Amino acid sequence: MVVKGWSSKEKQKIRGVMNLSINYTDPFAAWKKVYEQAEPKYSEILQQFLTSDSYSLISAQLMGLFMQTEQLFAKNMESLLEQYHVPSVKDIERLAELLVNVDDKLDQIEEKMFKLDQKFDALSSNAVTIESSRSLSSKEEPGTTSHRSPKETGKVSVNRDDAKQ
Repeated sequence: MVVKGWSSKEKQKIRGVMNLSINYTDPFAAWKKVYEQAEPKYSEILQQFLTSDSYSLISAQLMGLFMQTEQLFAKNMESLLEQYHVPSVKDIERLAELLVNVDDKLDQIEEKMFKLDQKFDALSSNAVTIESSRSLSSKEEPGTTSHRSPKETGKVSVNRDDAKQ
């Protein structure tokens, strides 16, 4: 790093700044020594910069710029997807919400159908009980006539002789 034509004073000054005693047997020794000397200085400078107000202002401006760019990109992407009739994330979310609502309504209908089925079963079992009690009470002995009207029995009897005329 020393240039020909420099005075010994200049050479010592440069060596003092770099403070390197180069060991040629280890090629990484020079890099290690530079790193060990430079790292604390750079660390201190960066720490001062990161805690300064100017860094906060720069970060805020960059964050605002990033957010504007991101919003513009999202808007352009949404319009492009709309032109090609590709559903966006919002469209899919809305569809998922509608499907959940349909599923809830189907569950409600299924529950109502189940309740109606239970009521129908109860009514049909009552009807069977009533019909069986009627059939037991209406059993007639041969040769006797029923004293109930056709409306009560639900049966209409047709006389064959009357039907022929």
